[in-house]
Formats: sequence, C-alpha cells, structure tokens
Amino acid sequence: MSTTTRRALSMPDVLDEIFEFFDQDTFSSAFRERTLDYQQSERLRTRTLAHAARVCRVFHAPATRILWRVLNSVDPICALLPSPSSHNRSDPNQGTRPPSDGHAPTSAFGPLGSAHEWDRFQTYAVHVRALTHDGTEPERAIVKRWPGIQRFAGGPPLLPNLAWIDWRIDLHDINAILPFVSPRLEVLDFRCPLATIRPKPEVQRDWEKNIASLTKQIYERVSSPSVLYLSIGDLAPSTVVAHMPGYESLRRFDLSSTADDAAVYSPDELHTLARMPALEALKFPSFRGIPTWDAFEPAPFKNLKFLVLGSCTPDCSLFSCPSLETLDIQRYIYRDAPTLRRSFERWARCFPRLEEFDCEIDIWRAPDLDRTAPALAWAVAPLFAVASLRSVALGYAGNFPVDDAALRAFAHAWPALSYLSILYNTMNKAYPGFDVGLPGLLALKERCPRLATLRLPRVYVRPEEVPPLPLDRSDHRLQTLVAGVDETSCGVLRDVFPHAEVVVLA
Repeated sequence: MSTTTRRALSMPDVLDEIFEFFDQDTFSSAFRERTLDYQQSERLRTRTLAHAARVCRVFHAPATRILWRVLNSVDPICALLPSPSSHNRSDPNQGTRPPSDGHAPTSAFGPLGSAHEWDRFQTYAVHVRALTHDGTEPERAIVKRWPGIQRFAGGPPLLPNLAWIDWRIDLHDINAILPFVSPRLEVLDFRCPLATIRPKPEVQRDWEKNIASLTKQIYERVSSPSVLYLSIGDLAPSTVVAHMPGYESLRRFDLSSTADDAAVYSPDELHTLARMPALEALKFPSFRGIPTWDAFEPAPFKNLKFLVLGSCTPDCSLFSCPSLETLDIQRYIYRDAPTLRRSFERWARCFPRLEEFDCEIDIWRAPDLDRTAPALAWAVAPLFAVASLRSVALGYAGNFPVDDAALRAFAHAWPALSYLSILYNTMNKAYPGFDVGLPGLLALKERCPRLATLRLPRVYVRPEEVPPLPLDRSDHRLQTLVAGVDETSCGVLRDVFPHAEVVVLA
C-alpha cells in the first residue's frame, strides 16, 4: 500500500465516503441490474461490513455505523441486551442514574443489567435508524427467547436515534414494540392480525381495548412523526384515530381496515386530522354517509394534496380542500343517476384544483341499472369546471353511454390532459352503449396536445367517417393507445397518431 493510499485511508471523511457505498439503499440499487436478488445482495452487504469491522481498528467505526443503521430483525438487539441476573448488586450506585451517565437503568422489575453491559449495548444501539419485525415464526421465537421484554417498556428508548420502524403486532405480546419507540421516530408502520382468529366477543373487546391503549402510548412517546402507516386488521378505525394528537409534523397518514364499520368516523376525529398543518397525503379504507353528518361541515383540510378512499357512498361529503391535487376513489357505490351527478358536483366544488382523478363506479347493487344509467358525459359534466385536470380514469360496468360527443366534451373541458382512461368492466365484449369512433379521437388530438396515454374499451372507425374527415398527420405526443379495435381501424389510428403504440385489447 502506498503512502498516499495509507494517508487517505487514515482520514475519517474518506473512510465514511467509501463505506457509505454499503448503505442498504445504495448497495441494493447497485446490484439491481445484476443477477443478485435483494436477499443475496443484503447477505453480501452485511457480511462485507462485518468482516471490515473486524479487520482493523480504522475500519471498525465506519463499518459498524453502516452495518447497524438498518436492522431487518430484532435478533441483533436481543443478543446484546443485558439480563437482570448480570447486575452487580454490590454496587449501590448502579440502577440509580440514566444510561447516559454510564450506569444501568432501573424499572419496576428492578435493575436492568450492569453498567458495563449497557455501555456495550449503547455503543451499537445509537447507530440504529430503521428496524423491522415481520412477525414470522423465527422472529416470534426470538422475542420469546428474550425474557421479560416489558422490563424495558417504562425506561428510556432502547434505540434512541430510531427514525423508522416496521412492526407486525404479536398476539401474545402486543406491547413488545414500546421499548423501541423513540421520540425521534419519523415513520411508524405497524400491522395487526385479523380479529377473526379471536371468535369470542369478550376476547375481541379486550383485543380492541389493548390496541387502543398501545396506540395511545405510542402517540405519547412520538413527538413529531412525518409518516404513519397503520394496518389494523378488522378493528374499527376509531380504535387508533380517537386518541391521535394534533401532530404539526405529520405529512402522510395511511389507515387500512377491513372492519364492517370501517367507514364510520366521528366529526372530531376528522377535524383533528384537518388541523394538522403539514398533512399532505391521506388514505382511508372507506367512507359512508351517516345521518348525523348532515349537521356538520366538511372537515377543511388546508394543505392536503393526495386523498385515497377505499370506498365511499354517494351521500358522503366529509372533506373540503382547495389545494387537493389527487383524488382516488377506489370504489364508489352507485345508487342512481342524479345522485352520481351530485357527487361529481361536490367533488368539483370541494376540490377546485384537482390534477388527477380516479374513480371506480360500483354498480352491481344498483336496481334497474339499464333504465337509470345516464350518459357518462352528463354525469361527469360538473367536473368540467376543473380545467386543471391532467389525468382522468373512470372505471365502471353497465350501460353508461359513451360516444364521440363525450370525448369532444372531455377534450374541450380538460385541455391539459396527459392521461385518459375509460374502462368498461364487463364480460360482454360488445360493450353496449360505448360508441366511439374517429371524430372523438380527432377532437382529443386537436384539443389535448399533451395527451400521452389513452385507454378505451373499443374504437370503431366507420368507413363513412374517413373520406369527409381529413386525417391530420401532424406530430402528436400520444405514446400509448389501448383499445379494442379491428384491423382496419387499427391502421387508421396509426395514421392519426403516428408515434403511438397501439395495444389491441382481446
């Protein structure tokens, strides 16, 4: 090794830069295009860092810092945690000062190991930024081998610099997450198992009560989270929303629930979320209108940009946000034509700056659909006032008439469109009511110069349409056209959109 190389490797800044290559994200992305999968690259990464930490003293500090930054298991922590039996009772000062003073902490269970053990543990614990506990059988076995985990629940956080935690709640010890919750936590992702494995009502009530208590304790410990992902199985959303404080730092809140009453929230819960000034993204499993909501104003979200509703009923109008950019309704429960149009009126009024709109209309339960189904353009017409829309996706099944006039209306209302998708979810490949030909496509080409993707269930170019309509072969940036077309129509479409890939639906 040359003198220059030796001098460079003795500089901490140079070593830090070299070992940053072994950061989990950087290393895995470097091998993404190679034959190694994620697990193989992760084994190679951790093994290399572990060897580097042992090879010489100069490498030990930077290699250890990167190696312990992201833990995919609680096993390394459990292996280092002190045990009460190792506490030196001859030292009267042990257990009376915080760990930062070099002494072991205490709890209601007594002293938690010797000061020497805690010093060793904290040498590694301060480096941990992300922790995963996936709830698999090996992980549960690790926690079971860790006796008295709750000894640490009342003390300082075991991982003081932890910023991200992904934890699957264990049925047998739901509070096992608490010792790891740090005030510096930024991203919390925890998942609960389904309650169906607890058939007795009294057991179900106890489980719900315990989860509510757990989330309340977590909220009390975490001072400024930025992202919360809560998957609560079949528990009611109020279980985790009712005690949520008004976080000023929260930017994203994702809630997942399969409960029958997953759509029911109290006005206070929604207004608590609305008062969070940094909240930009919100995802709920479902919403449905209930009679008591008529007496309340919609929750006014000031800075919300992204809203996803798993499903909603037509009479549900619980949000208002002038800054919302993306609205994704994964299941709109159709009732009748006038109600559908009123829903679009509310969305246009409450979200005047929408840029992306996605709605799947569920009509399977609607009575007399063939007689009540409106023309799609008529139902969507109130949304024409939102000229800022760049992406519109409408999915439905049933006889909602769509024709060239509808596409012309879309083109005039939304000139900024870059994505338009109208999907017809039916086994009837005749697509009754869908009658789109060349005039509608030419209107989109003329009025929507930024349109890059167009998805339609069917396009049929009639022979009589081609001669009187001059085909404008000027450049257009449409890249993908997905539609059910015959061979003749496909050739005409390639002339109209020369740069587009025409994908023919079966």
